[in-house]
Amino acid sequence: YRVHYSPSIRKDQAADVLRNVQGVVAYEPVIRAKMASYPFNDPKLESQWQYWNQGWKDGADMQVVPVWRYFTTGNPSVIVSVVDGGVQLSHEDLADNVNVASSYNFVKKNYAITSNDHGTHVAGTIAAVNNNGIGVAGIAGGDAAEGIKGVQIMSCQVFSDDGSGGFESAIKWAADHGAVLCNNSWGYDFTNADGSYDSEGAREYHEFYLQPNEGEYASALKSAIDYFNEYAGMDAHGNQTGPMAGGVCFFSSGNEGYAWGAPAGYPGVVAVGAIGPNGGKAYYLNFGDWVDIAATGGDYQSSQILSTVTN
Repeated sequence: YRVHYSPSIRKDQAADVLRNVQGVVAYEPVIRAKMASYPFNDPKLESQWQYWNQGWKDGADMQVVPVWRYFTTGNPSVIVSVVDGGVQLSHEDLADNVNVASSYNFVKKNYAITSNDHGTHVAGTIAAVNNNGIGVAGIAGGDAAEGIKGVQIMSCQVFSDDGSGGFESAIKWAADHGAVLCNNSWGYDFTNADGSYDSEGAREYHEFYLQPNEGEYASALKSAIDYFNEYAGMDAHGNQTGPMAGGVCFFSSGNEGYAWGAPAGYPGVVAVGAIGPNGGKAYYLNFGDWVDIAATGGDYQSSQILSTVTN
């Protein structure tokens, strides 16, 4: 039964009356409710299903909204190196969380970062400025309305229109310049000149990176990753200077849809796979028991990931 009573009567008074009515075993007041809401005013946040999936599959998201509300929105003591195409350092929804001084172009070997959509997209997912009334939100983008800075993005450019390179140097540089997290949304390309896929070469390199960094399986990239893992957040004397003593390298498992991926299979990294908004494997995912975690990566067959791009 739903019992109505005068607004002039307090809930506890109504409860006293009900308690004395014969046959009433239990009662509870009707509490005014409100819909759950996003904690930030970024106009495109509602389209970022990767943070809070309300339109596709409940729970198939990062579960980050409670973290924003009750724990942290990010902290500038954490520097994240984006080893990728160049991040647009002046982007209106990124600039406040970019560490310009430590960003470096490893293709041209200078400090002139050239903007790239992919690098800027990755950076936006990590640290687009939150609650600034502009664009999108980032996982750890702070809270502009509360004057809270997010994590700092260090752009380590290894892809440009002029080519690519400097991957090992970029990862070591990141450790030496304060980064404690290293994001690598790239993998080796095994496309042949005629457009076919070199599956044998891909498998061979995958097996190579599954092995520890020693003997015939040693490599410069493995050494750079090991260096980052051990020395990030430390000074030259082994004293902790950052929020962590040592770092963590993340690598994309790859986007070819095969059961192998290099260099993501190396045990020294966190290999990240992808799910779509329906919670299942993204069609392009490189998969296997060497993949450590699946994140929201999007799927063009349903919905992709909205983030910042150049201009």
